Amino acid sequence: MVSYTEKEMIGITELGRTLNSVVESVASNTIEKIAIFKSNKPKVVMIAFDEYQRIKELADNSLEYHAIADIIDERMPNGKLEHSISHDELIKELRQRGKNV
Repeated sequence: MVSYTEKEMIGITELGRTLNSVVESVASNTIEKIAIFKSNKPKVVMIAFDEYQRIKELADNSLEYHAIADIIDERMPNGKLEHSISHDELIKELRQRGKNV
């Protein structure tokens, strides 16, 4: 679970009064993140745009890796490779399909 320091938490009313300085603090990485509270409950976290892009890329890559793992699982039932070919056989098959390898 993510933890927040006192300076990383702000109520929505206070945020309304100090929005510009809070945005600048997050954008300049003076503060890593800000948890915005409403009715004493965290509702939103504000992070720098570059950090959001980094996290989004990691998430997208993770989804891709999971998709690849699913394909491997489908092709290797019970964790065993049902059919395999040597590297030379693979090259030969690719060349027969018109691939320049």
